[in-house]
Amino acid sequence: MRLGAVALYLAIAALFVTLFPGETLVTTLLYSLLLLVAAESLYCFTSTRCRNGEWLVFGVCLLLTIGNILNIYYFTTAFDSTPQFPHLQNSDAATNYYVAYKFFDQHYYTAPVNPAPIYRWLICHLWRITGVTVAAPIFVNSIFIAWAVVFSGLISRNVLRDYRPSTSLLAMGLTAAVCYYINSGTIILKDAAVCLAVAMLAFAFTYLRTDLKGRRHYFYAYTALILGGVLLALFRVNYLLPVALGAVILTPWTNRRRWHGLAMIAVCVALWIGVEHIFPHGSISFRVTTYVDGYGFGKAYFQEAPTRDIYYSLYGNNYFRLPVWQKILFAPVGAAVQYLTPFPWNFSRDAIFGPTLVYAHITYPWYAIGGLIIYFFIFRIWKAEKHIILWALWGLAFWLVPVYMFAGAVSRYALPVLPILVPLAILAWRSRQRKSFKYFAITYVVLLAGALCGAYFIQI
Repeated sequence: MRLGAVALYLAIAALFVTLFPGETLVTTLLYSLLLLVAAESLYCFTSTRCRNGEWLVFGVCLLLTIGNILNIYYFTTAFDSTPQFPHLQNSDAATNYYVAYKFFDQHYYTAPVNPAPIYRWLICHLWRITGVTVAAPIFVNSIFIAWAVVFSGLISRNVLRDYRPSTSLLAMGLTAAVCYYINSGTIILKDAAVCLAVAMLAFAFTYLRTDLKGRRHYFYAYTALILGGVLLALFRVNYLLPVALGAVILTPWTNRRRWHGLAMIAVCVALWIGVEHIFPHGSISFRVTTYVDGYGFGKAYFQEAPTRDIYYSLYGNNYFRLPVWQKILFAPVGAAVQYLTPFPWNFSRDAIFGPTLVYAHITYPWYAIGGLIIYFFIFRIWKAEKHIILWALWGLAFWLVPVYMFAGAVSRYALPVLPILVPLAILAWRSRQRKSFKYFAITYVVLLAGALCGAYFIQI
């Protein structure tokens, strides 16, 4: 059965490569198989594996593979380019790729002094194994996202203390249903690594308040903590602050498990200090002051994009100069924008960055999951157990960090928090027979439709 599934997977990949040629057939099939093996191996290693879960991971890998093939075709053959020198119209992806190629061509072995090129430096070293090709970093990002989906199932299992395979399966399905999240694994950006890092850290934190004990479980937790922390420190170190906040909130200070919480807080602090020491000339995005004065990481770096000027005009075109209390005051507006984007229209607007960006605009699954999460915060949080309440508060605080820093204008920065919020959606779904749920669902759909229609007419 499994061999037949692998054969079907490779046959579909071969068909798409034939229809949309980019990288060579053998190379594409090799990367596709590596993605499937890596994702299924991690899932089968968990204690909640089941046959349906294996098929779900299979579907995620197949979806990622098809998206990768389409993107690689678009980056190469569609513009008469090659896998070694692709045509990348996304400025971030193009910078990542060609700076990495410069490092590779100049035999750049030492880590950069400035932390900004770290992702490109790692791509450079990946190429020393695979050879220069646009497919290598894309498929590695696919592995990261597939792993993050698997970790989302483990997170919900531990948070809800429900160790049935069906619970983990549902959490994985909800996470994989968010098209924007899956899309992160098909482009050359570091968001996939950040998503995996946050998922691993959240998985490690679940052991603070679960009944799982033993050296093996603690080994898994601390391995995920260290690996996830290093990834986050390298790619988005300013998120270590909300992560450390989570360790403080979730640690049960009244029992012996508090020592694990202290250890996790210490790891976060050590990683932050380590990055500050290793990269003394790094950008402001690698400093605590980013949260107090976000101007350096915001307006001065890349938030001057004309597409956002209309939105930032709501804040007097000076959001990044506002004092902290005013940013907090404007948080509801930014939260609404971050929640609703990317809007489910103008599918072709971002297509120049890759065909999968069209898929990212299918946001209706996110609206459904987000509605469940909102229902939980309005109706169910008051009746939840203490550890669930604390987990929910941490997830909410973490989700609001990009709202505070960028007024919600960069919605993809909130994607890593998805696996933390999914357990809340599951609890809300289990309350679907209640009258409050039915009334809320009707009201939510009406308000959502009105908000989307309003945003549509403002944009045209």
